[in-house]
Amino acid sequence: MYIYEKEVIEKDEDKIPSMYDRGFVLTRKGEGVMQKIQSLRVSIKDFSLSSENRRVLRKNPNLGFEVLNLPLLDYDWNIHAMGKTFYSQKFGKNTMSANKIKDIVKNKKTSFNTILKFNTEARTVGYCICFLKDKILHYAYPFYDTEYISMGLGIGMMTKTIEYAKDENMEYVYLGSVYKRESLYKLQFKGEEWFFEDKWNTDIPALKNVLRDKT
Repeated sequence: MYIYEKEVIEKDEDKIPSMYDRGFVLTRKGEGVMQKIQSLRVSIKDFSLSSENRRVLRKNPNLGFEVLNLPLLDYDWNIHAMGKTFYSQKFGKNTMSANKIKDIVKNKKTSFNTILKFNTEARTVGYCICFLKDKILHYAYPFYDTEYISMGLGIGMMTKTIEYAKDENMEYVYLGSVYKRESLYKLQFKGEEWFFEDKWNTDIPALKNVLRDKT
């Protein structure tokens, strides 16, 4: 259970960006289902690459991606196969099913409207299911080839996406929930804010202390 979990349904895409500003995020629970949670976002006007971000990008020198609209008309079964394997190995076998991934990517009534397809040289190595509207991007469900789990690809994909948002003059990239120690890896970008006590806060050291105390 998230700290501020409150559920609403909003199917009007034009209204969804303002819901994100109020602390809600889209979920995989159904079309337009949003929850108010303790979440993290990057204010793009305050973002620039740090030395650590640059180090991550140097480890992934050939990483690029395509921005594709959902639902995908030309669906590839390797998408849900890769996702199922990734979530099973990283978070447990019941975390995200192949059918759920396929449904999100192919279903016209999904809450999400974009998928990022990551490539290195000629090989597809990962994806991220996203919501993209106006000046915001929700980096929601990333997954990648498990051969790269120990090679920094996951944080490389996230960094590339935030860099892209900067190039596209977006306002915010939302990075999902921050309520466990495992979320600490997200806290390495300039311009981060976290939703707490019904407002956005910039005290990231305080958030780090909170997460370090979590199990």
